[in-house]
Amino acid sequence: MNAPLHQRIRALDAAILKDNTHIDTIAVAPRKTVSTKEEVEQLFAQALGAGEEGIVVKRKDVTYQPGTRMTKNGWFKLKAYLGDNELDVAVVGIDKGKDGQLAYQLAVRDGERYQTITNCSSGLRQVDRDYIYNLSTRAVGPLLKVVEMTAAGVRDGKFIDPVMKRIRHDKDVDEVDTLQTFKDYEQILMNSKLSDKSPAKEKPRKVTKRMIVEGSAVPEVDAKQIRTDSPLVGRTVCVLFGTDERLRKRLMEILKTYGAKVVANPVADMDLVVATTDKHVKTKAQVEAGQTTLLRSKWVLRCEEEGQVVPWTTEEVLNEVEGGFQIE
Repeated sequence: MNAPLHQRIRALDAAILKDNTHIDTIAVAPRKTVSTKEEVEQLFAQALGAGEEGIVVKRKDVTYQPGTRMTKNGWFKLKAYLGDNELDVAVVGIDKGKDGQLAYQLAVRDGERYQTITNCSSGLRQVDRDYIYNLSTRAVGPLLKVVEMTAAGVRDGKFIDPVMKRIRHDKDVDEVDTLQTFKDYEQILMNSKLSDKSPAKEKPRKVTKRMIVEGSAVPEVDAKQIRTDSPLVGRTVCVLFGTDERLRKRLMEILKTYGAKVVANPVADMDLVVATTDKHVKTKAQVEAGQTTLLRSKWVLRCEEEGQVVPWTTEEVLNEVEGGFQIE
């Protein structure tokens, strides 16, 4: 145990696990010695492509110290940094195990139905768990509450270590992500690259009723401000969730002043989709779907600046659908 890694591996290869062809024999895991970041990235991509959640990195001279797999000890895991790639899902049921632990059934939209994609018992503060549980005991019909979730990965269509991050008080259940977004999630994860930065830890904050009201998914606009002569009047425009919620709310307000019917999540028969960032799972999912013209936020901001709805430019388009809605 006190020998460095390279000596322990040499001992395993030479003697203890020399005959590793039999199914009952424990084998030494595949390994490769690297010295550059590019080599690590290549191995990482291969692991994700094979359905693994990441790779384990060890320094050659590290000794085995139980319970101390940390960077400073030369032994750590590299997993895909999901960053902002959360999913908004509906809690459709709660199961109570024999040990008393609650497992939440999480679902996405599949047309007019909800499709359960995972059971999750991790995450959320106790006060949020109590809130959902108490709601379920009073609910008439199915329990439907929106929560934001993430996971360490996806394998064979199932989440690895799913975690609920927070209740989305600002969203209705018809605004949760779709089954197609969930299916795209695995491919997006497989295409993930090592991040140059580590995710910052969020400080828990108290959610008040005022915050819930002010955080409404689609802000209200004074009817006197709405432009009835706009080509967007009556058109359904979805503004996707991204990294900047203030920008998203501003885009919604601008579009509503031009008479658009603004929605927070993709729905059937949308006329346009606006993205606040190019690098979000929901943006990428819309590009992959290719059913509705997808525009960058700069188009909406330019419309506000010019005081009218203007045709979009090539730089303002992420994906344009032939035969789709156009501004003449």
